[in-house]
Amino acid sequence: MTHHENSSTLKQQERLNFIEYRLYWDGEISRNDLIEKFQISPAQATLDLKSYQEAAPKNIEYSVTSKRYIPKRSFKPKFIAPDAAEYLSSLLKAPTTRNSEKDSFSPTTEALPIFIRRIEPSTLQAVVQAMKQSSVIKLDYQSPFRPATGLRRVYPLAFVFVLGRWHLRAYCFERKDFRSFVLGRIIKVHDVGELTESLPPDMHWAEIVEILIKPSKSLTNENRTIIEQDYHMTNGLAKISVRRALLKYFLFENKFSKGSLSEPSHELDLVEDNEVIALENPIQIKAELKILSDTRRE
Repeated sequence: MTHHENSSTLKQQERLNFIEYRLYWDGEISRNDLIEKFQISPAQATLDLKSYQEAAPKNIEYSVTSKRYIPKRSFKPKFIAPDAAEYLSSLLKAPTTRNSEKDSFSPTTEALPIFIRRIEPSTLQAVVQAMKQSSVIKLDYQSPFRPATGLRRVYPLAFVFVLGRWHLRAYCFERKDFRSFVLGRIIKVHDVGELTESLPPDMHWAEIVEILIKPSKSLTNENRTIIEQDYHMTNGLAKISVRRALLKYFLFENKFSKGSLSEPSHELDLVEDNEVIALENPIQIKAELKILSDTRRE
């Protein structure tokens, strides 16, 4: 198969996926939907719908009444794996775009505003380039624990989104430890150059903590069943894997802790049962938090 043929096949596969996506979520699709989405000719759109009918004859039929293709009762996804969270996220990204399309339906969608500190594109660009080139950089950083802007020499490693904020995980040469820096607090990035010294392994990033959750003991049997369904529990338990470095954020975000998420401390007041869900393995979680606390003391 030539490169052109392979590219053409991939593009048609994308259109077949789109046909099935619309059939599954919107319950209909027309030739115009394909034309507007992919800027293809009417003939190509007709060919794509015919190809889908041939590939999944039990999934699609033409409605003379609505003049659109609709899913049959025997419909079963063949090309896509429907994801509820992904669909809802797509509505939030561009609800007005889909609503503006002729004869297209999109549920009304709203979300509370998220207070995310502004991140300068030039700042993010500099950090990304430093990662790409494995470079050491200096950050003009505003910490809430230090009134004046401080200079931090760091080796950037990864971006993390937690608690509604983007963080940079990096090795801090000043603290001689791996730290989390809020991207919005970086005022300026100064290039230093390539890494010339060896770094210790990022053990807390590599270590995965298994968190077991169960319905709160304060719930009735009926409510326990609802919570088990909400959290996709099996035999009353759900297992969640979290990097040890991010454990405190997970606990805080899910109301399993009290106290501060201040940068210098990992010491949290663990809440074993938040009256909705509870920790099945709190002893293990406390031990993991102690490891974090012990390795961060200066």
